[in-house]
Parts: sequence; C-alpha cells; structure tokens
Amino acid sequence: MAKGLDMPAFKSECWMVASGIAGKLDMISPKTWSKEACEHSYAETEKTQQLITHELVHVCHGQFNSSPDFSWFVEGLATYASGQFDSLRLEEIKGEPE
Repeated sequence: MAKGLDMPAFKSECWMVASGIAGKLDMISPKTWSKEACEHSYAETEKTQQLITHELVHVCHGQFNSSPDFSWFVEGLATYASGQFDSLRLEEIKGEPE
C-alpha cells in the first residue's frame, strides 16, 4: 500500500485497505477485505463508499496542494467530506487522550 508514499520501511496495519495521493488511488479489492484485512467489510456498502470517497478526497487534495503533509487538516477534511464524521466518531475522538 505504501509503495507510492516513498516510505520503504513502512508496514501497513491490517485495517489499511486503500491509500490516496495526488497521482493515484491504491486499494485492495473490496471483495477480499474480509480475507486480507480487518475492520472492513465489502457488505457494508455505505462504509465502503465512505472509505473510497475518503481516499478520493486525498487524491483531489493532493492534486491541488503541493504539500505532501498528511496533517490533521487533511485527514479531517477527508473524514468530513466522506461522511465518516458521525456521532460515533465524535464520541471516539472525545474519549481519546490528548
């Protein structure tokens, strides 16, 4: 997954199924998520669509912003624009230590 990120020592986590940067979107086939990954199910169509939208926001942002920095703003923008920022996620954030 991280090949395009120029991070040779990077080891992805089991929940990492897609990656979007300015020049491309990499994703393992959603139909294999149940075998190849954790925390994702292709059968959950709304969450699948949100994840793909999230990564496409990264692609779009990368094409218009020359900074490769994936800061809190970039993740927040992608989370909000994809519809992933819901009441459950807000409660998770509130519970995380600062």
